[in-house]
Amino acid sequence: MLTILQMSALHQRVVPAKKPVEPSETQIKGTTARARSSISGCWYAFTCAVTISAFVLLYKPPPIPSLRSYAICSRDGSWIYTLDELNPRTQCLVVRGSYIVDSGTLGKVGST
Repeated sequence: MLTILQMSALHQRVVPAKKPVEPSETQIKGTTARARSSISGCWYAFTCAVTISAFVLLYKPPPIPSLRSYAICSRDGSWIYTLDELNPRTQCLVVRGSYIVDSGTLGKVGST
């Protein structure tokens, strides 16, 4: 066991000051390389962000032809059933957009 005198002597001892350590050249070069790499990483991220933003803001998709017309015909005569009381069966239907605009035989709708 330590006596009181020994303990007070330990409290009063002087600890020598540590010399500041100077960084070596390799440490300085490594720090500079890390700083350069983080700056180039920031520029890369900035360039990507600007490019993506410009693409999103300036891109215009091609127009969708909403009034495209086409005909649906049966091969062997009037086999398409309609809800039209005057024309319950037909050979062809002409569709424009989402509407049926004409019906009749292939010769009739093909000439228009």
